[in-house]
Amino acid sequence: MALWILGLVFFIITFGPRYFVLMNFGYGFYDLGLYTQFFSGLSEGFFNPYIPTLNKLFFFARPEPLFFILWPITFLTTDSSIFLFLDEMAILSTAVICANFAWRKTQNSLLASVLFGVVLFSPLTMNSLHDPAALEIWAQPFLALLFAEYFSKRRLLQMGAYFSALCLLNLNFCFLAVLLGPFVLLTERPRWNLNRRLKITSAILILSLVGLGFLHYFQNKIYFESSLWMSYGGRLLDLLSCFCFIPLLVPEVILFGLFLMFAEINGRHVAPTLLIPLAAISVIMFSDRYRLDRYRLDRYLLDHSPTDQRLQSRDRVPFFYGVLSFLLLASCVYYNVVGPDPFFCFWKPERWTITDENRATHEMISHIPGEDTLASSSCFTPVLGGRLSLRTTDSINWHQDELPRYVLTRNEAFIDARYSKIEENMKSGTRLLVRIK
Repeated sequence: MALWILGLVFFIITFGPRYFVLMNFGYGFYDLGLYTQFFSGLSEGFFNPYIPTLNKLFFFARPEPLFFILWPITFLTTDSSIFLFLDEMAILSTAVICANFAWRKTQNSLLASVLFGVVLFSPLTMNSLHDPAALEIWAQPFLALLFAEYFSKRRLLQMGAYFSALCLLNLNFCFLAVLLGPFVLLTERPRWNLNRRLKITSAILILSLVGLGFLHYFQNKIYFESSLWMSYGGRLLDLLSCFCFIPLLVPEVILFGLFLMFAEINGRHVAPTLLIPLAAISVIMFSDRYRLDRYRLDRYLLDHSPTDQRLQSRDRVPFFYGVLSFLLLASCVYYNVVGPDPFFCFWKPERWTITDENRATHEMISHIPGEDTLASSSCFTPVLGGRLSLRTTDSINWHQDELPRYVLTRNEAFIDARYSKIEENMKSGTRLLVRIK
């Protein structure tokens, strides 16, 4: 019941404010604008639609085949808030997976519940939800499942399926096979004999090669960036502090984390949000490997300790989990409170309503004929994504390209004698112009 309540609280204080930030044209939401255009293209029957914002076909710009599963939804709606909802569900799923992994390994309900909350409210989670809807959020549950199966050494087929899902979500994830294959092959667990290890390693390598082939077809490449700490040092430090620096005690976690952060996913350098499930799982792997699991400790003490020492050592396990849970929870709350927008400031009135000046902007948008071409500032693209002719003002070559009929700008110094202003909202800095020449 506690997890249900915590999950509902997370959904309420993040989805509502994010939706109204979107409707008030806040943040950038650049990727969200691309996905909304893709959504609208699917609804028109184009399975690799042209994205005017990028002047490319979708899969040549974002190699993400798994987005095809969203096609049935387009019969009902192409509203951009669907993607905000998917963000929330992805993070909630990740939290559930990490909490379940903690329960299976420790049988400690307190630690499992705390990890559930820390994944939901970690500083990196909250920070990523302030950014445009991006692939890193949707990749988290698949990464959590993949790493949970790898560290558990349980199910062969499921691990291959989760790796496949990651590759389909974005073909760039096929580079994970460079580490995942050798780790699986060299693992030492009786449950995974040599035959099973060879099977899963072969499947991962084959899937990776297929992914590389598609990347080549879509003219995409995997890039690696070496200035990791220069780009994300502060956020990585927040993540490590939030998890009490335990990830540094699990060698594979360090290697997986560095490898994830060095690669460019989704056409740009990835956000450290991808490391959230990995950091949460590392807390459990640390306790598991250092015999802090109660049942493993019982078996060990039964063979090596007198009865009185067994009882004393056995009592230390729940005490350790209690202390660890308190530290994880305290660090999570601290980093949210000191953040620039703690818990999305969900108590503020502007996070639950469209402001007057932005309501006027929505009215301005409604005056633009649906069949005409339009260029706009990037903050408007999620709301205008249903227009297949939409482009951003900075993607147009104003000297060579065919000029759009209308231009919608916000706080941009747009001066062109070929356009005349027909509406303006001084409070929001929004102008609507029409081509006259």
